[in-house]
Amino acid sequence: MKTIQVNSVPGFRFRQEIGNGTHTVICDLDVTSGGTNAGLDPKDHTLGGLGACTAMTIKIVADANKWQLDGISVKITQTDKPNPADSKKKIYIIAEEIEVRANLTQLQLDKLKAAAKKCPVYLLMTEQKEVEATITQVSPAAPSTPSTTAPQTAPVKTESPSGSEPQKSMPSKGEISKRFGDSAQSYADSVGHAKGADLAIVVNMLNPRPHMVVLDVATGAGHTAVTVSPFVRKVVATDLTQPMIDQTKKLAAARGVPNLEAQVADVENLPFANASFDAVTVRIAPHHFLDIKKAMAEIARVLVAGGVFVMEDSCAPESARQDKFINDLEKLRDPTHVRSYTKNEWKRLLADAGLKVVRLRHYRKEHDVADWIERSGLPQAEQNKVWEAFANAPSWARKKFAITFKDGRALSYSDDKVILRAVKS
Repeated sequence: MKTIQVNSVPGFRFRQEIGNGTHTVICDLDVTSGGTNAGLDPKDHTLGGLGACTAMTIKIVADANKWQLDGISVKITQTDKPNPADSKKKIYIIAEEIEVRANLTQLQLDKLKAAAKKCPVYLLMTEQKEVEATITQVSPAAPSTPSTTAPQTAPVKTESPSGSEPQKSMPSKGEISKRFGDSAQSYADSVGHAKGADLAIVVNMLNPRPHMVVLDVATGAGHTAVTVSPFVRKVVATDLTQPMIDQTKKLAAARGVPNLEAQVADVENLPFANASFDAVTVRIAPHHFLDIKKAMAEIARVLVAGGVFVMEDSCAPESARQDKFINDLEKLRDPTHVRSYTKNEWKRLLADAGLKVVRLRHYRKEHDVADWIERSGLPQAEQNKVWEAFANAPSWARKKFAITFKDGRALSYSDDKVILRAVKS
């Protein structure tokens, strides 16, 4: 997975910084368009990336065949023509003129031309793709207020969303380990975990630096750990289950990651010395932690002073009835679900652990109900109870969670997520 971060430059109308964690370039518009002409415009960056990638790919092929090249030049021209299928649209034409300084046969030149169409940027521009976008509003985190009321560590044991039966008690650690061990491959294959737009937000929130040693707890199949690894000195990935650690090692090997270690460990009892890590990350997992206060205390313990904790998880609404509805629904679908906390609960939890929230983002995520229920792995009878919960959802829940229906069957719903950055005092 490739992550590029773009940030606006304060004081300028259009100027942007584009970075990959190691290098930064400036993107801007020309003066006549309202910019300051401090760098290439977005289209120039895109076309230039194609030309550079083409030249590099040709060089790789030539070197592999031991063909001597004294230089490569690529000229990119972009034009357009009317779209005969839709007069309101255009067909964009990108032409590459490739010049190689060499003494090659026509067959060798044809092979280099064919190689140009295999460069990663060419494939990115021409192959079938999906582009996801999320938009979030960021505001400074409010100072944490000490509270004598501890946050809930589990939903109240009341009726399920369907009103059909009482919810089960807290899951055991063995149940959690078995469930996720059995699901390790599905987590490895999950597009939402591997390529979700939120992953880029987590990395940006971390702001990784080359000197950092990072711990990724409840790593699952290792997607966050592997994504962070190129930007830091070392990543240690831990999970409660061996199958998840096996998937993490497999992913690291496939990506050629040399600076990642993976081991089984319980977030509530981490096997590391005090102040061992510059940063700790966790993504889409804390709602499964049995003792959330102990887990946060352990995370704070292994962080150095001034160390960073970046967390993403489902977030319950502040409204008590909305909170209860979504947590009961989650537990009905996944018996190992403990609790999704509210933003205020997270602030109190982290403050109690000695971690100060300095940045917080909130976004909504839409789920396909059929896929969401099917991925649970529940027996059909249990899946039917989840379907029933959606069908019986009161009007206020349908509105809050944007539940849509077709022919009386739930199609989609949306829930809240929170991504935060906290610093150890």
